[in-house]
This record gives sequence, C-alpha cells and structure tokens, in this order.
Amino acid sequence: MFETKWTVMAALSVACLALPGLVRAQAPPGPLPGAQPSDSRPTAAPQKLDKPAVQPRTSIFGAWKLNPEDSDDPRKRMQQSRGSGGGG
Repeated sequence: MFETKWTVMAALSVACLALPGLVRAQAPPGPLPGAQPSDSRPTAAPQKLDKPAVQPRTSIFGAWKLNPEDSDDPRKRMQQSRGSGGGG
C-alpha cells in the first residue's frame, strides 16, 4: 500500500512536469469574445439632462467657503481614537 501511494504520487508529478500545456491557467492570447446580446429587455433611450457643462478650474485661487460641519474636529477625533474609558 505504501508503494502504491508513492507510485501514484510519482506518476502525478511526472504528468504535471511533462504536460504543462494541458493545464491552462490563462486564457488564450487575443481579445475576449463579445457578450451575447440578450433580447429579454429592450434598451431604453438615454435621458438627456439639461445641465450646463462645468468648466474645469485652471488654478486653485478663487472663492472658497469653509464648512465647519463637514470639517473634522481634532478633539473628537482624539476621543474616538482613544476609545471609551480605560485601557492600557
């Protein structure tokens, strides 16, 4: 029985080393095939929203407004990092 396990292990090892082309871990080269269209749902026409195009800024100078409610409070952040009560 012990010899049978070694024989099977040796045969599998030789097969893995001798025939690596049969074990394909990657897709073949080239572009992936396209997805098959499904006729179950008709495609709806995209809705156009009339939003003006936003011009990108060329500099960081300009009108800035600080919103303290959205800003981090350092004292609260320290309390959160310490946790509630004791420790250490």
